Amino acid sequence: MKDWLTTEIQNCLDADNSLPLQDILADSLFYPAAGVDGSPVRHAKRLGVNSFVYVDTITSEEKLDETFILQPFRG
Repeated sequence: MKDWLTTEIQNCLDADNSLPLQDILADSLFYPAAGVDGSPVRHAKRLGVNSFVYVDTITSEEKLDETFILQPFRG
């Protein structure tokens, strides 16, 4: 992950400002119906992405937490 991204996010959180979403989402990978597939994260450098937006409307937050306990996210 690029240093400017983590530094800028931390500065915004420290200053209680809104996150610079357009900057953060630039060069991001949107992954609909992602489930717990970590392969894009494993290949982030080759894909040229700085962040990920994982979306899966079928899985509840509770089910996702349970799944990660039994099958940790690998990426």
